[in-house]
Amino acid sequence: MRLFTFIESHLEEILNEWDKFAETLFANNKPRYLLRDHAREMLLELMTDMKTTQSAQAQVDKSKGVTSPFHHSDNAASVHGIMRQNEGFTVSELAAEFRALRAAILRIWLPKIDVMSKEVVTDIVRFNEAIDEALADSITTHAC
Repeated sequence: MRLFTFIESHLEEILNEWDKFAETLFANNKPRYLLRDHAREMLLELMTDMKTTQSAQAQVDKSKGVTSPFHHSDNAASVHGIMRQNEGFTVSELAAEFRALRAAILRIWLPKIDVMSKEVVTDIVRFNEAIDEALADSITTHAC
């Protein structure tokens, strides 16, 4: 199963993992909508990114921080960074959310992969690129 398809079909399970981690970052209980913030929207944008055809040059450019013409500065990750800054999150806590999200998705998906193929490796690379780009967007807006 392609990773973007897996994320789509396991969205609620992934969001529950996000909630569990986000709860550890708050000293007091916050409502679930605040913990989730823009998690669903960010995952939907990640899936769209992963589904988009990408040339070898576009992949090289993306790895160097060159954004595609389809990349929007008002994406969910950018808004997430602003919101987390307003909520008093540190940059380290913000980055930890993305690290936990990456780990949770791969931890849930990889055991379902029977054979390591070029497609699986490509999905992992594209997923990591998309997560890194979202993290960079969040950090950029958090710092403003």
